[in-house]
Amino acid sequence: MVHNSSDAEQRLKTRRAEEKDVPMLIELFRLWHDESALSEIPFSPSKVQAMADKALGPNPAHMCAVVEHNGELVGGLYAVIGDYYISDETQVTTIHGFFVHPSVRKSVLSGKVALRLFKAAKQWSEHMGSSYLLFHVTSGVKPAETDRFLRKLGCRPLGGNYAIKA
Repeated sequence: MVHNSSDAEQRLKTRRAEEKDVPMLIELFRLWHDESALSEIPFSPSKVQAMADKALGPNPAHMCAVVEHNGELVGGLYAVIGDYYISDETQVTTIHGFFVHPSVRKSVLSGKVALRLFKAAKQWSEHMGSSYLLFHVTSGVKPAETDRFLRKLGCRPLGGNYAIKA
């Protein structure tokens, strides 16, 4: 893949995922999982299929957005809207998965793909009446760069993610 011109940027398309995208979504999430800090946990394509089914189904509280370049998926996210766990009055959006393909991360399009995913989540959240976007940054992949990116977009840290094997 070559992604290094403004012409390439113009060929980016952001949209909600469709049924035809599911096989590539499974592969995107597999790539994300394989490089994550939790990669020793067996990957389950059926779990990604179930996420996609929820996002493609009639339940408006689940959303999967993708960015494609020349017809190829180069980024995706999975988000869920629900009640804040100790409130009856506030909806929050939880971003469970946010992924830019490694080949794109090495190019000038990396930030553009990530920004498009962020904007898709924000726009959907606002449309759905969500008050907050909560990013669960748990992959362990480039946490400093992720922090810098989210802060530039106006996000503020609320703590951190910590893990220990049980």
